[in-house]
Amino acid sequence: MRTLIYAVITSLVLVSCNQTNEVVQRQQPRIALTVTNLPALAEGEGHYQLWVTFLTFNKPTGGDSPTHTEGYVSLGEFNVVPGEGIRDLDGNAAHFQIPEDENVQLLDDVILTIQRKRTPQDTSEIEPGSVIIAGKFRGDISQAIADLTTEYADAFESNFIGLTGVYTITAPTSPSDSNSGIWFFEPNPTPAAGLKNLLVLPETWLYEGWAVDMTNLSGPLYYSTGKFARADSADLDGAGPGKGPGAGLNFPGQDFIVATGGSPAKPNLRGGGFKFLITLEPNPDNSPNPSLLTLLSSFPEPVQSGRLQTQSSPMFNVSSSFIPRGKVTVVR
Repeated sequence: MRTLIYAVITSLVLVSCNQTNEVVQRQQPRIALTVTNLPALAEGEGHYQLWVTFLTFNKPTGGDSPTHTEGYVSLGEFNVVPGEGIRDLDGNAAHFQIPEDENVQLLDDVILTIQRKRTPQDTSEIEPGSVIIAGKFRGDISQAIADLTTEYADAFESNFIGLTGVYTITAPTSPSDSNSGIWFFEPNPTPAAGLKNLLVLPETWLYEGWAVDMTNLSGPLYYSTGKFARADSADLDGAGPGKGPGAGLNFPGQDFIVATGGSPAKPNLRGGGFKFLITLEPNPDNSPNPSLLTLLSSFPEPVQSGRLQTQSSPMFNVSSSFIPRGKVTVVR
């Protein structure tokens, strides 16, 4: 398990005067963030941002005065740098700060997001991107703490441990090249979805399948099998840009029959050097490589020349080793 822990603390002193013109110092809240398994984002993949909400009170109308939560307010942006921890976008130590016009006693919940890389021409208002972990504050007048997980309602409402899957090596768009396709389905007794208990994801996330060539001496080579939101329908690019002349299946997967810019022609996926992954990817996704948020993984496909096309192979849930966790502590 990759376990990295970072802490960021902001402490500012504000100076004001009371009614007798005495100088009064008010210390800004101190904010500390610790995270585990939060991956470093590659160039072009964006950055992270921390957001919070504050409770506000409706005006009394003769009865109880209900509370409601306003929109998310940014506390700051950051990157994760291997060996250095949390850094701001300029590479310095990151700091988080609550806006002066917000009441720290009314902190409600917190989210950690992946923000896509913006172009200089993009002048739209910055809003929360893909929420990866979130939590609700608890505490007292002096301190508030929030545990950040994927299980919180503003994230995925799940820890993904119930996800299971199988895959089948077959190439429906070119049956004579049956070793060059990977599909996430169970062929017997009748074709059925091979991925079980998939969550309905927020629109800012998608699943993605991968064929990983483990034989490359310079490191693994990753070939996408397509992005998808459902297990029982084709993924977003159908049978893929390298498919053969036939029709694909109504399940996530891909055939690698024709070479494309991102994949070779007719790789032997049953040759003993490939494994297969299901990952979580932010949407939009600026990277051709998988995120480090791996949910399912296979063992490298064994060399089995006599294995039938109608036999599926298991995948294993590895989410507990990759899903991030965190904690935000605010000393008020």
